[in-house]
Amino acid sequence: MAYLQDHDNIIPGLEAALEGMGVEDRFRMSIPPADAYGERDDSLIQTLPSSLFQGVDVIEPGMRFQAQTGDGIEVVTVSRRG
Repeated sequence: MAYLQDHDNIIPGLEAALEGMGVEDRFRMSIPPADAYGERDDSLIQTLPSSLFQGVDVIEPGMRFQAQTGDGIEVVTVSRRG
């Protein structure tokens, strides 16, 4: 993976962990939500009818889809089956 350090191109927790590392360095880490994409916001969860997923025979938790919203295209993740 190539990126520019200190240019806010990746999540802050990963960028901080990579500080000072070289090309051959290996590491394992866990990044807390606050240093990644933020805490889970249950107010963003919506229940949608499966008919909105045209051409998809089986919808399983973890699947991701692109959805057109008022703010543009958003990536949504299926959290559970109804």
